[in-house]
Amino acid sequence: MPGTRFQGKSLSSGRGSGGPGPGPEVRRTPLTQVSGPASSSGSGSTPAVISGIASKPSQSVPSIRLAPYISVDHLQLIDQDRSRNVPLGSDSYYAIQLNPVSVRIRNPEGGLGRVECTCPGFQSTRSPCAHINWLFTGLQTLLGGQPLPTTPLPQDEIISRLSRLYPSIMGREMDLPSQLNGLCDLHVEPPGTPDLELSEASNPFARSHALCDILSTFDQHLLPEEFYRDFIERAQAVATLENCLEPRNLYLTTYRMAIVDNAVFEAFRKTVSHDYCVEQYIVKQNHRLNAEIARLDQADQTRTGVPATTVIGCAQSLRTIVHQLCQDRAQRPPLAASQARRLSNILVELIQKVCNRNRDLRVGNRPRARSCNHNLYTYLIGNPPIEPSAPAYMKDAFVIDKLRDFPSDDWKHRFEDLTNIRDQIHATENERASLEYAAKLNDMLLDYTRHANEPSSSPIPKHMPGP
Repeated sequence: MPGTRFQGKSLSSGRGSGGPGPGPEVRRTPLTQVSGPASSSGSGSTPAVISGIASKPSQSVPSIRLAPYISVDHLQLIDQDRSRNVPLGSDSYYAIQLNPVSVRIRNPEGGLGRVECTCPGFQSTRSPCAHINWLFTGLQTLLGGQPLPTTPLPQDEIISRLSRLYPSIMGREMDLPSQLNGLCDLHVEPPGTPDLELSEASNPFARSHALCDILSTFDQHLLPEEFYRDFIERAQAVATLENCLEPRNLYLTTYRMAIVDNAVFEAFRKTVSHDYCVEQYIVKQNHRLNAEIARLDQADQTRTGVPATTVIGCAQSLRTIVHQLCQDRAQRPPLAASQARRLSNILVELIQKVCNRNRDLRVGNRPRARSCNHNLYTYLIGNPPIEPSAPAYMKDAFVIDKLRDFPSDDWKHRFEDLTNIRDQIHATENERASLEYAAKLNDMLLDYTRHANEPSSSPIPKHMPGP
């Protein structure tokens, strides 16, 4: 593009599939979430703009933690002045791609407050949206050198502070995307966070996600985050019930009504409980896990060999679904005992299914293959490929690292199954990664027996042979 030059390269975070970014004028599909102005209409009120809902600006926005629905796809430094050899001109800016929108932090040499987002919420109100709030929280944590404020900041102060962080980004471009995404997995509530019901009623960001959680229970396949993406991309600015209608789309119409009117939201929340939402989420994800295994088995039944892409795709999908299940659990209130046990059942049975598919799928039912690309067990447990740029959940010990974070009461009823998995791996495998996996499982079981009130009926060796 004439008059525009890209200094440096696009820096992928490992999340998503971002390549080198286009020039500054390229239009992207907007993702609208939360903007800060307050509004009131109907029989209730909502304290901020959500999904492009227009309202009058207020002086402050609520502080929010990093939401997992937003992540950095890539970060790029852009200089629009071709005459300069270094990206320090007043027209230079950092484009931080929060897929599929972009937040631009411009060089403060041209004046503070030059921060913008491509989402419709920001474009219509010119006030900090969810993406700017998300980025401010993350960058202030990583670069600001001071704790986050415990009280809401004025909107212009958020923009000003974000502008001042521009120089601190230089030199850390390679690390920031993954570090920001890493903050999404911490799930640490700030001090003094109100209970869930109060948060959903008063925090527009929490309400929006609660609505997607509720409405997704009426669909057999879609997850709350998939509802969220669909709603946000199709959002329009509405402020009254009369403007909420979306012809031929009951879901989106209902979503808008519950955003605009507190009474509608409260009725939904009372009708569809948190426990029911959790149950439906687990059911859907379990169905997806089983469907991935079934597709692999169906391909194997042809006896003509299974392509490596099929095995790799299945393995990566299983890891992603396990990550989503555990991430969803971390964001919710403590699960009911029955739900926690069911989730543990699903994860333990998944390990069993993977161990039972320890064979070379190129040649039918012959013993395991040393090529991980044709053996599901080897790809996930026996000799998993490690990509340094991959997110953490693609590199951890499959399921076990997640299960170890659960209270032992959640999985102790599967103690014997886990013991058998450990013994099976130890008896049949000699690959270093397999033995390390069995050792991790052994440590988890040993920790439990040390703290259990009753002795285990299944003795665990104190030491396991090394690789």
